[in-house]
Amino acid sequence: LGGGKHLKRRSTGLSRGSSGGSSRGWGDDRGRDDRAGGRRSRFSGATDNLIWQQMITQRSVFSSGSSAILPVRRHVDETVSRKFGARILGSVDNASRSRSNIRQVTSIIDQAWDEAMKAFEMVADESSLDFIMMSSIRLRESPLLSLRRASRLYLCAVGGPGSMRGDSGTSGWASVSESTLKVSKQTEDSIPVEARRVLESGGSSWHRVSFPGLSSRLGLSSYSFAASYEPTLNSAQDASKENNLRHLVQVFPDQSGLSGFRRWEVCAELRSAIDTLMELNEMIQYLSRRKKKQEIDDEDVEDMKSVGSKSGTGSCRCDESIVNAVPVPDHFNLLTSDGRKDLVGKLSVGPAASAIYSQVESTLRSFEHSSDGRTGDIFTNDAERIIFVLSVIGLRVLQSHFSSMSSKDMCRLAQRPWLRHLVWESTLAYLLWDCVAVLEKKKCYDLAVSILETILTGSPVQGQSLRQSFDPFVRSLISRRVRGKAVERLIIDRGHLEKAAAKSQKKSENTSKGVACPPNGGKKIHCVETSEQHTATQRLCLEVVTKEGAKSSIPFSAVRSLARRLKVPLKDTLADVENAEMKALEIRCENDVKQNSTEAKSDAASAAKAKSRKRQSGYVEWTPTTDFSVANSIENEAKDGVGKRCAYVGWDDEDYSGGMARARSMNVEEHALAEYSAGRLPNLGEKIDTTSTNVIGGWVGWHDEGGHVRALFRILCANEILGTQCPSSVQCTERHTIYLSPYHGAPLDLHVATQGLVRGFYERRRSHIEKVLGDLERLSPQQICDLVHRSIAERMEEVRRSGSTGSRDALLCRDVGELRTLSFLAAALGGKALTAIFRCLCYDYRHYAGGLPDLTMARAVYEEGCGDDDNKESGTGTQQLVDLGSWIGEAFDVEEIEKGQVVELCRILADRDDEFLGCNKIGETGAGSSQQRFRQRRGKKQDETTKRGEEHLSSETVAVPPKLVLSHQGRTIRAECMFVEVKSANDRLDARQEDWLNVLDRVANARVCKFSAKKKAKKAKRGT
Repeated sequence: LGGGKHLKRRSTGLSRGSSGGSSRGWGDDRGRDDRAGGRRSRFSGATDNLIWQQMITQRSVFSSGSSAILPVRRHVDETVSRKFGARILGSVDNASRSRSNIRQVTSIIDQAWDEAMKAFEMVADESSLDFIMMSSIRLRESPLLSLRRASRLYLCAVGGPGSMRGDSGTSGWASVSESTLKVSKQTEDSIPVEARRVLESGGSSWHRVSFPGLSSRLGLSSYSFAASYEPTLNSAQDASKENNLRHLVQVFPDQSGLSGFRRWEVCAELRSAIDTLMELNEMIQYLSRRKKKQEIDDEDVEDMKSVGSKSGTGSCRCDESIVNAVPVPDHFNLLTSDGRKDLVGKLSVGPAASAIYSQVESTLRSFEHSSDGRTGDIFTNDAERIIFVLSVIGLRVLQSHFSSMSSKDMCRLAQRPWLRHLVWESTLAYLLWDCVAVLEKKKCYDLAVSILETILTGSPVQGQSLRQSFDPFVRSLISRRVRGKAVERLIIDRGHLEKAAAKSQKKSENTSKGVACPPNGGKKIHCVETSEQHTATQRLCLEVVTKEGAKSSIPFSAVRSLARRLKVPLKDTLADVENAEMKALEIRCENDVKQNSTEAKSDAASAAKAKSRKRQSGYVEWTPTTDFSVANSIENEAKDGVGKRCAYVGWDDEDYSGGMARARSMNVEEHALAEYSAGRLPNLGEKIDTTSTNVIGGWVGWHDEGGHVRALFRILCANEILGTQCPSSVQCTERHTIYLSPYHGAPLDLHVATQGLVRGFYERRRSHIEKVLGDLERLSPQQICDLVHRSIAERMEEVRRSGSTGSRDALLCRDVGELRTLSFLAAALGGKALTAIFRCLCYDYRHYAGGLPDLTMARAVYEEGCGDDDNKESGTGTQQLVDLGSWIGEAFDVEEIEKGQVVELCRILADRDDEFLGCNKIGETGAGSSQQRFRQRRGKKQDETTKRGEEHLSSETVAVPPKLVLSHQGRTIRAECMFVEVKSANDRLDARQEDWLNVLDRVANARVCKFSAKKKAKKAKRGT
């Protein structure tokens, strides 16, 4: 725009969104062409900068209807002419760039331009050319808004289908608008501090967005899959080939691409809005509970019960003062009929829009009376109301769209399911899935059921049976993990509707017979189900298990959860079902019976007891080995301790804490680490810790929930599996859409699992993956150590060849700083365990990236046996343990431990919760608000190891340490690993955690540590 210092000077003192102190303002002059008036001074005040004024006032293309557009053409013409004249004077020797000289040269340029335009018009008239020559074009919207729209599209495309959720502006799923709440100063001061941070979203958070290309050029990040990216057009010779392939690789097709892209942008705005609303809703609920807890005396239990009964739903109703203090943004005006009509018009086209709007209004009127007979407003704040309205609109739009979709549009996503994050139907389906949780809390089960049936099957289900064949397009809308959870919620919500119908029928029958209604509204109906209702639920579960389980369209953990309702052994239920996931990952339905083993006898006895206890329900499945320990949690007397975890008193043991007594409180995972480190666990029969001969404890590890295992997967499989080109049997055009950018965190199809006709990552690369894993399984522990070292060293050399030292890449520097530790852990796992773990991650990374055991522990012992005869005779054998500080170094070193001062031996490294490829820890099934509350309450606490890691990253150079050799002081070393899932007294295993323990128990030492308040057992039991 011919800018530079001139534009900067003219905009000095003008604040964004204001008139810069001008007394004239806009008034009726908006959109007026200043050519009719006299020429203004080129160096007038900031308020005369028409370009800047247009940038801050012009409406976006999102706005419906026509709007006045400021004339900037003449302004740009004058600026370009003036800059051109100044450059001409600069090329002439001894020429002065005074205003008069610039004005004289500019007039000559203007005269020459007018003559050229006249000549062009004559030629255009003779040639009948319909073209207008111009020096500038009219802006359709603010340049900043256009830049954000382009950035959001790029960031969301690079993020992939594994990160389809906003994260407070740190990802691409953020609003591009500058719309903010307009509140008075008094109202702003009354907003709670926790809610202010939530409200700082949308356009105001774009300064926190991390752009991968910029991070790569600054050396802050390196991307392992940059070499796998291949542009569709490499040279001019490939132009004809690119034209032929364009319709195959184009994300938004020609005919429906523009309409689909506009709907996707609207859904992206809704994604940002729903994240803010969900977080605000939970924040209001949390603040209300905290206030009520502070007001109620701890000794007055009766008052607490009365408050709970007055809420009407069993949960505390939001405090009116907090609801009034927290403003809720409604950027789409969904609480008004005009706003709902406008949103329906943006998501649908043609005559269908009016029909959908009528359905939406009719549905809203029907919900004035809730499903359980309650009347009036059932919502406690505007956030819940907006979420409810949005769920109704999204449901009606999807139902109408699915009924009129062409087969061509359906096949496009089914053929490329890894692009679901750029499909507006998929984005809207995820929004509806997030709304289900709020609807269930408000007992809107009928609407929740309709939503779940639509995103699962594409249409409402008639009767008790699901459709026999799900459309591949609908299968591709949401991930396999979300599908499994949606099926479980569908069956639960249907059960609620059946109970409500039975309760209503019972009440009507009693009324007609003149019998008084049972006390408490007939709550016995909730406890006792008729055989007909129970059979209907079982029939639906059996249908899903047999049909969808055979197609692996839902995870095996969901299959087990549904099969548990059938009340028969899992092995019998799946006798005629060939589940591909169970077969590929070798998941067992029952415990193995071992012979000629002391542990086998104990396992068989505990399994028999478990079967006898479960014989009442008839359901039997595989159960993990469980270690019991006694631990009484510290009573939490803090009145503001809402939602705090249990804390325990640690052991004052200096022998296993590097000379430092642990007298502080610790959570349940830290307490378990101390128990295994000291050798008090595991207890197997009369012997203590028989996993290796006469060795007590010595376990060190991390509460990382599988973070180090995922790091090994990234390091060892980045080049061999994740970064390889598609096999020759796969269409060559697919690689152009699997890698849309050089800055991917993972190939896009890594988050797509095989579901019948929907091909996933494992199925498309099956032969190559099995070959690589087979080679890994045959490696010795020392060869695995060398492989880890070689993989990180090659990655470091690749970064250095690219022209960067890599010293500022946090992930790469951490890998180098922990190289010997990671090599030790890989050797302890062994090839067989690594192969089983990596196969699970390849089969369905979106599902199996989480759920790994809480603790990953390892230790090193000498192969030769005990070096101290006295210890050997006594059976303690502590001298067999290898000093990890002198052998490995790094964070095990004594100097590093002393540097941390408060870092125990069992917490030597920071948690690696960021070790997720192409996704975050929240994923698709959690709400961002929970993580935000966690950060708010614990944001000030920082682990000493994290600080030490930051100091390490600030170094100028990063040197690759030497290889780890499995020998020390002339003695051979054996590395051992153990996984432990820790549960407190009132906690139980998740279905996905059970599957991970099932897989790990077959190839490694995996168990559960259960803490109880009373001393129930000392021996390890399987099946409890």
